[in-house]
Amino acid sequence: MSATITQTVPTRRPVAVAVNSDPSMDEALARVRRDRRQQAVAHSLQAAVLADEAGWTDAAAGFRADADRMRKAMAS
Repeated sequence: MSATITQTVPTRRPVAVAVNSDPSMDEALARVRRDRRQQAVAHSLQAAVLADEAGWTDAAAGFRADADRMRKAMAS
């Protein structure tokens, strides 16, 4: 069975950072960054599942390694 990826890649939008921002702004920006990192991990794991289904075991292992690397970076 062959898996086809039909999802479009979202475009990145620049995040405006104010000089001398207040702490609540910093917290909101940190939350957005954390959410994006968690989403990147989830997407990498989804890609691993699709690669497994397509029989691409090396690619699946790479996607899982990427997810592990991102998780470790978030934890530190």
